Amino acid sequence: MTDGPRGSDAWITDPQTYLDRRAATRTVPSAPVSHYLAMRDGVRLAVDIHLPDGERPTEGFPAVLIFTPYYRRFRLAGDAPAGIEPSPNSAAYREMFVPRGYALVVIDVRGTGASFGCRDSFRSPAERQDYAEVIEWVAAQGWCDGRLGATGISYLGAACDFAAASGHPALKAIAPISAVWDTYSDHFYPGGILLTDLATGYGRVMEALDQDRREDLRKYYYFAEPCFEGPAPVDDDPEGVLLAEAIAEHAANVHMPDFLREFQFRDSTLAHDPEFTSDSFSPHAVSAGFRDDLAVLAVSGWRDGAYMNGAIAFKAGCPEAAANSQRPGLLSRLGREAGELPPVPV
Repeated sequence: MTDGPRGSDAWITDPQTYLDRRAATRTVPSAPVSHYLAMRDGVRLAVDIHLPDGERPTEGFPAVLIFTPYYRRFRLAGDAPAGIEPSPNSAAYREMFVPRGYALVVIDVRGTGASFGCRDSFRSPAERQDYAEVIEWVAAQGWCDGRLGATGISYLGAACDFAAASGHPALKAIAPISAVWDTYSDHFYPGGILLTDLATGYGRVMEALDQDRREDLRKYYYFAEPCFEGPAPVDDDPEGVLLAEAIAEHAANVHMPDFLREFQFRDSTLAHDPEFTSDSFSPHAVSAGFRDDLAVLAVSGWRDGAYMNGAIAFKAGCPEAAANSQRPGLLSRLGREAGELPPVPV
């Protein structure tokens, strides 16, 4: 495939042509609708829903999902100047999709942000079960036409893969960007050696996020905005009472450096669970759950380190996804076609 959007036979309709013909005709609401969504075990997840302004189609909007552990949205200080972006994790997707007639749904995964629960491992199996429940709920909403996609970078990209592994028929397309495929060899143990600085550094930033330690979090450029005041509460919790309860539950979250050191070898298991290996939090291990009709766009760059390896391994190790890579991508798979573009069967 070429680096440019045109002149490649990898596309039925290349992205730029699609965007040229699907104009941004709607406006983005000033704030999303936000509330808690209860999972099977009672854990409540904080969800932001961005719907295009204007008349809603009878059948509803196609929806794009983003599962994040890095705050779906920050609460801003009361004196924050205009123009401060409260959703650095998802703003680009909001500005891309919502004006073009898509709903955008951003979820704080369990044990993070304003969501309740705790993370008992990295990308815990419980968290991944949540993905299927969120898909089921979104697809059933009156504002959704029943067609969903998922996208995101890094952790969020791997979440797309895990969501696809649920095999839910409403999930039509995923676009994992710079996402690992084999967490052990791509990310934490390349060549079998633990990247200790990565494990320790990632652990620190996650503890700062999960525990709402704002002074610690401001040491990181991405989260350094002085107007950020922790995760935003949902609409029904304006005083942040439930938010405080949720953050207190995060104290039980796994300590990443210790957790990762449990996997000294490729086949190492957790002491309390001999079935839990590094494959338990690696997308490649669950790819058999991908539906045959899933459209996939796996994106990385030649200088993207672990993520480059992940994108290549994804293509080589997932025959169904490789075959489907010739199908329409995220936008054309979900969007109603315009002009002379042919309709896409779903």
